[in-house]
Order: sequence, then C-alpha cells, then structure tokens
Amino acid sequence: MRALRIRPSKKTTVAILQPGAINNLTGGNAGGGSYAEFSYNFDASDKTLKSGSGAKEFLSGLTHTPLAIYHFKREDPVTGAADDRLIAMCDDGKFYESKLGSAAFSVIENLEFSSPPIGVCYNYNGEDCIIFAKSSLGAYIYDGETVTEIDGAPPISSACIHYERLFATADGGKSLWFSDDFDPMNWSVSLTEAGFIDMSGRSGEALKVLSFSDALYVFRSYGITRVTAYGDQTQFSVSDLFLSSGKIMRDSVTYCGDRILFMATDGFYSFNGITATKILSGLDKTLDYGYSGVKGQFYNGKAYFLVRAKYADAIYDCMLVLNVLSGDCYLEYGMGVKDLCLIGGKEVYALAMLCGDDKTVYRQDDEDEFKSEPLKKLWKSKFCDFSVRRGRKVLRKVSLYTATDITLTVDGGERVAVYSITGGKSVKAVSPNMLADEFSIEIYSDKKDACVSAITLEFEYYK
Repeated sequence: MRALRIRPSKKTTVAILQPGAINNLTGGNAGGGSYAEFSYNFDASDKTLKSGSGAKEFLSGLTHTPLAIYHFKREDPVTGAADDRLIAMCDDGKFYESKLGSAAFSVIENLEFSSPPIGVCYNYNGEDCIIFAKSSLGAYIYDGETVTEIDGAPPISSACIHYERLFATADGGKSLWFSDDFDPMNWSVSLTEAGFIDMSGRSGEALKVLSFSDALYVFRSYGITRVTAYGDQTQFSVSDLFLSSGKIMRDSVTYCGDRILFMATDGFYSFNGITATKILSGLDKTLDYGYSGVKGQFYNGKAYFLVRAKYADAIYDCMLVLNVLSGDCYLEYGMGVKDLCLIGGKEVYALAMLCGDDKTVYRQDDEDEFKSEPLKKLWKSKFCDFSVRRGRKVLRKVSLYTATDITLTVDGGERVAVYSITGGKSVKAVSPNMLADEFSIEIYSDKKDACVSAITLEFEYYK
C-alpha cells in the first residue's frame, strides 16, 4: 500500500523594519536590513522616517547671480549698535552688501575679484573690518565704508585670526605666513614684525589654517600640523600630528565646536586637536570623496556639508546634514545648494545659502520646503532577506503608519508592486503576495511633514 505524503505546515514570520540612515558598510543579509541603500530628505535618526529640513527666503534684491556669500560681523564704531551685513560676490565680479534686516543690496565700490576670495573678519584699530583675499588676485580690507588694498600680502589661500595676528596659507603651500601684531596691513618680514614658517615636508601643501583649542592647526594635503604661536614669534613651535592616507579637501575643513571635521579622498574624519578618527564609514560607497566642491559649515549643533552622492549610475549634488554629537546624518537633495555661510551676529543667527542660479539668498529652515513646495523624499532599503533565514518565501503583507500620503514599492527581483497609500492615524497594510528569496522596500513622499513608522513585513514559508 502506497504511503500518504503529508504536506509540511506553513510558518509565518514578522520582521520589524526600523529604518535607518544610509549604511553601505553592513550588508543587508549581515544584519543591515534596516539600513538604507539610498535615501534623501528623510531623517531616520529615531528609527522612523521623518521629513528633514528645507530653506526659506532670507534676502532678495540682487540683480546679478551670487557666486559666494560672506558675513561681515560689525558694530557701528560710533553707537556700538549691531551693523551686521551679508556680502555677496556676484557673477559680474562685484560685491554687494545688505544690512541684515534690510531688503536692499548696494555695491561696494573699488572691490572686484574674478573668482570668489576668502573673507575673514577682523578688528583693526578698534573698528570691525573684513579682509578679502584670493591667491594672486591680492588682498583688501573693507571697514564698512572704504576698501583699502593690503600691499605686500602673500598670495593668500586661507587665513584666520590668532592672538591678534592674521595667519595665512598661500598658493604653493610651502609656508605659513603671519602679519605683524595687531596689523594685518603689515607683512614686512622681520623678527619684530611679520614673517613666515617653513611648511615643507612629506605632509604636502598647506591648505587651510584654523585657530582651535588655543593653537593653530594647518591642514595640509596629507596631514595636520600644530603651531603654537603666542606673542613673540621667536617662541613659535611646530609639530606634525597626523598623516593621512587620503588627500584632504581644503574647503571641507570645518570648525564644529569641540572638534574639526574634514573630508579626505578616503572618507570623513573628526579631529579633536590631538588625533583624527575616521567617521561616517557607512557612506563610503555613496559619497564622492574626490568632489572638489565640498564645503562645510557648523550651525545649531549640526554640520552641513556640500557633497556629491552616487547611486544607480546617477549623480546627486546634495547636502550632508550631520548631528555632531549623536553622529546621526542624512542627505538633503533638491535645493541645488552651492554655497553656505554662517551668520553669527548679535541679533541674527542663521545658516545662509545660495541655491542654483537664483538671485535670492536663502536660510536653513526646519520646514521641509523650498520655494514654498515640499521637498521630495526617498528611502530605499537594501535588497535582502530581512533576517528571515529561508530560501524562497512569500511576502504576504506590509503594514505601517504614515501621517501623509506615500508611495510604497515592493521589489522581489522578478516582480515589482507599487502602492499608493493614504495617510492617516490608523495602520495601513498592503498584500504583495510576492514569492522571492530577497526583497527591497522603497518609500517615497512628496508631501510636507511626512512621518512613516512601525513598518512590519509578514513572510510565509514551508518548513
């Protein structure tokens, strides 16, 4: 008599998906199922998908396209009242200023550059001023009324103020220059006035100098040099602290409170004044670390970097937003940000930005809008088994909460299902009934204040 074959019973497994930031360091089937393969404008720092920030209009009235913006931190020399100004260099080579709180821009006479210079605020002879300098294009000081050329200045590529001297790196990067005490106009080399420190060595070109933690730090092509510079130049001392395996990108070097963050061609680093530690390794396959347009600013506890991301043969010029203390980060995309400037005045504190070819200056805003339109948001999981360690299985149901309308895409490799889900307070569910070894989940929203949470996947399989 032939024996009866009993069909094995089915098992159901519920996988809870706690969406996280982009992390391409951990594979999906190695515990990385909740990390994003790619994402933008969704902040997943609390394991839910929430809208990130956007930008609102800050200042308008420019008649030429701005290429770079600067904050001129100033007090009126007579009244002592705040007289902070935003200065924009435009595509006609001229500089235009607007007093913060005013809607009007006016040209600064006798100041022109063919490409954006650096700008450093200084207090000279008791009055606030700003110094503009650019390599072989010269250096100029502007006191709010008059522009004066600084004769004899080196071809400055970066500069900072430290113990009342202006310290500067110069094109060629073999020296760290410094002005006379209290006088950025005097660059006469002598033991009692200005001078320079030899920066030759295996660390390469001197790219950028910052005053940090009571010392000077010179970021070079392949390392960091510490310079102790108090008062008398004969007492200056130099020591090399860090040798990088990747080339440091000049404009990525960003002061962030108790640390300095920077990008090299092998990744992002955090520097505490002694050692540099690699961070954000999960973005190594996403970000273009050779991107020359990188630039950073620190605002409200977060570091904002202009970066270039790569995904599925597409290029995304976007902004990396990093919570410096927690390490949480996400990408902002869709605003075309090309320059950032911290406005740290007496009465105005803001992160100003230029976007595309727009003649308007914008500011960072917690609302996820740009030009009064919600930013588009995307979160895509890795293609994986979501820790359901079986071969072929059926994804029976996907359920979640969403505050706004979203589009959910389920990809099983051989089959793709797309669902339009209406936002509300109750749980939402779809039934793909899709058979595959691995799956990917994608969530897209073009609505303001999106929030997606409690994502669960129900799988069914035979014993």
